[in-house]
Order: sequence, then structure tokens, then C-alpha cells
Amino acid sequence: NRGSGEAMDTTELFFVGTYTQKEGHVPKGCGEGIVAYILDKKTGNLLKKSVSSSMVNPSFVHYDSKKQKLYAMEEITHDDPESAFLIAYDVDQSNGELTEASRVNARVVAGAHVNMHGNNVIVAAYGSGNILAYETNDGHLGRKGMHQYVGTGPNKQRQEAPHAHQATISPNGKFMYVCDLGTDTIWVHSTHNLPEIKPPIHGIPTPPGSGPRHLVFHPTLPFVYAIMELSGIILTFTFDPDNGLLDVVNEVNSLPVEYQEVPASAGIRMHPTGNAIYVSNRTHNSIGIFPLVEGKIDSNLASWVPCGGECPRDFAIDSSGKFLICGNQDENTLTVFKIEAPNLIDSKYATYPCNTPSCIAFGVVNP
Repeated sequence: NRGSGEAMDTTELFFVGTYTQKEGHVPKGCGEGIVAYILDKKTGNLLKKSVSSSMVNPSFVHYDSKKQKLYAMEEITHDDPESAFLIAYDVDQSNGELTEASRVNARVVAGAHVNMHGNNVIVAAYGSGNILAYETNDGHLGRKGMHQYVGTGPNKQRQEAPHAHQATISPNGKFMYVCDLGTDTIWVHSTHNLPEIKPPIHGIPTPPGSGPRHLVFHPTLPFVYAIMELSGIILTFTFDPDNGLLDVVNEVNSLPVEYQEVPASAGIRMHPTGNAIYVSNRTHNSIGIFPLVEGKIDSNLASWVPCGGECPRDFAIDSSGKFLICGNQDENTLTVFKIEAPNLIDSKYATYPCNTPSCIAFGVVNP
């Protein structure tokens, strides 16, 4: 569920994680740290409110608007896991200012995603191919659990090892789904013993060489949508809430048929109504719009809008479902689009400077 995260009824606070230094996949890392913005939900205008520069590459952040906490993971890509911190902040919701509450050395390579379940903060680490969970009490990061994945995929450059890219909790809170780009697998764990992470109860295979990156659940129907980074394919699964199993029911290209370049799909988001999903593609520099009919993608209704910059690594939708904000990593910009209807995004956009944006985070209320 979305939290308000609002200073007033007509505004909404959100945060942008950025790359503060160059990495292999980040040629222009020059971000300021974690940047807080206010969205005016009447006009779509953005107001930059504050900057927290106490982290290196805070490339993914999670904002718990109910408890007024923000959790951020440093993405350190070299093989020195001794210097990658997970940091908890207290949030001043009036201006987005962050005060550090706790930090732990996560000892992972390339932490790529942060999520929460109950009082547990969950980190997926791309480089070291593992997931961690930390128990948190009022922002203090405590007891830890970890699970290490093993395996490879057919793409020798990108799938030489496991690469955990995202950890998502099922709507009923019973299962955790981890997209492992390196082994073409979506791993399913029980959440019962968190922060202890028991071995997976299921491994859901995706097509060889496809590289699952992120997934989203439908808000009311038993469907899951996963974007494959390496193939550009969106897989639709049915979700069994009793045993956590996923079964593929549909496969759709997230790129136009005439596009022949190498895919580099990135973000996938669900419109709050459940009537459309959106996907960003970094080589095509676009946002794909995929209307849903009774939870299923009708590819004949798909459309694309230019994202307004280079390398749309992430994007997010405000709680009203009226605005989409895209972070263009290599353009050093945020672009703001008006959502006229779930299946219609106005191709006109406003552009705001933001150095090397990597993650856009509106507030969520954790179960």
C-alpha cells in the first residue's frame, strides 16, 4: 500500500538515490547522494528540498512513510565487500532532511535493491549474488540473516555467477521473491523466520539467457509481471497464494518489434489502478505502456513514449497515479510525465537537473 508521504494534500515527498562515483556500468557517476523532492500534484512541478551526501553510491533507497524512516544501500561494485554500508535514516517529512539513525557494514558487492517486510530490511546484492535481512527496531539495524545463491546462465558476460537484483514480498506477506539475473531464476523463500533466511522453497525458471531483473504484483488479481533485462521480455505469471508457486501464462516483448538493438530493460511499475504496467528500456530510451485486460497484457494495445534522456534506469508513479517521474542516469535529469489515463502517458514532459539518478522512491507503508 502507498503511504501519503505528503507535506500537504496536494504535494508528495519522494527521494532519488544517485551514483556519486563512476562504476563500470556508470560512466558519469557525479550524483550528490540522496536527494529529496516535493511533487506538486496539481501541476507536476518538482521542488528540490534537501540533499544527504553521507553515502557512496546510494543507488537504491526504500522510504517507509508511515514510520518516517528511509533505508539506503551503498552500491560498491569492486570486490571489496568490507566497505558497503546499509544506512537507516530518520525522515523530516516537512522538507525531506535525513538524520542518520543506524548503519551496518553489509559486506556485499553491488547491493542493488532494498525492501522491507515487517521489521526487517531486505537487501539484494547483485555482485555477490546473495540476499540479507536485518531486523530493525525504530531504525536501529540489528540481527542479520543471509542466503547465498549459486549457479550460472548461458550469457558468459552477464551470467557468470548468481546476480540477485530484487527481493519482493507477496501481497499476503507469506513469500519473498528474488530475481536472480545470473541464473535465470526467480527464487521463492518463506518469510516466516525473517530475519533468518531459509533456503528457497521454489526456484521458478525463466527462459535461458533472459535475466530476470524486477517483478511487480497485481494489486487485486493473482498475477505477477517480471521484466527480463537481457531479453527485454515481460513474463506474466499466475500466483498461488497458498504455496507461492508462479506459472507462466504470457510472454510479451517490452520493445517495439522493429527495434533490433540489444535490450537493456530496467524498471517495471504497476499503475495504482491495476490497469497498466510500465517498463523502462535503457537502450531504447523509452517508457513502454502495457494496458492490462483482466490482469493480462494485451500486446496489441502497447505503446511507447521517449523518456526524455539517456539510460532510464528507474522511474516511479506518485500515489495518485497522475504523474510518472523518470530518472535518466546518463543524462543527469529527471523527467516528469502526466498520466492522462493508465494506458495513456502524455508524451510532453518537464525536465529537472539531477546528477546520475538511479532510483526514484515514493513512500510506502510496510505490512
